[in-house]
Amino acid sequence: MSRRTDRLGSMIQQELMEIIMRELNDPRLTGMPSITRVKVSEDLSMADVYITSMGTAGQQTAALLFADEFINKRRAVAQKFMNAYIRALRDYNDALKDGRIAGPGADEIVAILTKYTRVKDAKVYRDMTPFAANPDGHVNKASLQNDWDFFKSRGLISGHVTVDQVIDNSFADEAVHRLGVYKRKS
Repeated sequence: MSRRTDRLGSMIQQELMEIIMRELNDPRLTGMPSITRVKVSEDLSMADVYITSMGTAGQQTAALLFADEFINKRRAVAQKFMNAYIRALRDYNDALKDGRIAGPGADEIVAILTKYTRVKDAKVYRDMTPFAANPDGHVNKASLQNDWDFFKSRGLISGHVTVDQVIDNSFADEAVHRLGVYKRKS
């Protein structure tokens, strides 16, 4: 792909995500569809759009990954990063109310999202179903295993790595030890 097709793909992806967030209202969908990639042909006549559905109950939609070198050579910095990340997760979680970003601190969270993401319309964030995150930083192992099984069954994972081999909650556990177990703000 060229810079031109990459740029066009990015523009199509952004426009489709805005349409999904603003206009898609289908009760058959159990999660939030997400455009993960748009691949535009060199002659610009076709585009392949890759879609996934996120946000089904308990679905792990993101995880924080540290490089081996960061863990082994800069562990104290990695831990400080995790502590800050979990404080932010807690602020975000506190801002959730009734399936929306509408709780305590919601205005600040929406302001941050509109400042640092491509979606600049605050109303989009207020109307969308936000993702959920464990405020103590732990991943949903069962959800990751389910995803791993799905991708493995389709030949999209090779090798012998297991979900258990890639989950390390030690940084999250240490952050919870330092910050205390999460208690929702009322």
